[in-house]
Amino acid sequence: MSRRVILSQVMDNLKLKLHSSGYDSMLQGLNMETTWMLVDLPSGNKPGADSSTVIFGSPQPSHNKADESACEAVLNYYCSARDVDIDDFSHSVLKKKQQELEASNFFCAAMQDRVMCLVLERDAALAVLQSQNQSADVKLQPLTETFIKKKQDQLSNDYFYEILQDKVNSLLQDRHVQKDRYSSIIQAMTTICDDFGDLLSLKKVDDC
Repeated sequence: MSRRVILSQVMDNLKLKLHSSGYDSMLQGLNMETTWMLVDLPSGNKPGADSSTVIFGSPQPSHNKADESACEAVLNYYCSARDVDIDDFSHSVLKKKQQELEASNFFCAAMQDRVMCLVLERDAALAVLQSQNQSADVKLQPLTETFIKKKQDQLSNDYFYEILQDKVNSLLQDRHVQKDRYSSIIQAMTTICDDFGDLLSLKKVDDC
């Protein structure tokens, strides 16, 4: 379902308003559009607004996708920061978390299977040694649950580290976009100062 439709339904149910919206033109030179929305903010699932704020979507190659991105950003904010329970949207979030959990369980099971294979290989090797009377002092040590749990925890930590790394990379990308916007603003201001240099007593300051 379209994020725009879901947001409209949520705002109707909670008696919220979309006061205004528009497009940030900073990245138009790169054929990218960013939609911003001035929206009311709810307090949980209670009808009525307690404040309002401007929320930006991520840069997109078209107005329609930019609008969808901004709507999704508003919905994400409502769910994460305002504890709003949105059936259709929350379901997709929970489904993603379930997929991540299933992937983690799969890798844990695969790790346990691998450990059991190593145990069988060890037992087979020791059996050969014993048959040749070369392992009189070798004793088989059973694989403890503590050891298996430790290996599973290591695998889970590696998996969730990858998820955290993805989040960090996303934040770094957002920071790069904001830096580009800042550079564009500075360049535009410089151009304006140059155009009106003969009318205004402006002095160019060298970059530090």
